[in-house]
Amino acid sequence: MENIKIKCKIVLIYLHEAHADDIWPLGYGVTSAKNLDEKWQNCDALMNKFPQLNDLVDQIFMDSMENDFINLTGAWPEMYFYAD
Repeated sequence: MENIKIKCKIVLIYLHEAHADDIWPLGYGVTSAKNLDEKWQNCDALMNKFPQLNDLVDQIFMDSMENDFINLTGAWPEMYFYAD
């Protein structure tokens, strides 16, 4: 992982809650956000659940409630972008 950090800047764009219990009742304990504050809380919960991400990710951005980034890039459900 350290070799990746030397060569890359890792940016996470939090899109949408995957498998939210109020949409896909799979029992993950996450509900879809109703506003940006809730979306940030869900993102924080994700980062707390997987603390190794904190050392890897350099910057976190949040998609809008209207999913502008998803709609512009087609980055749903999961997508990786590389840039030089």
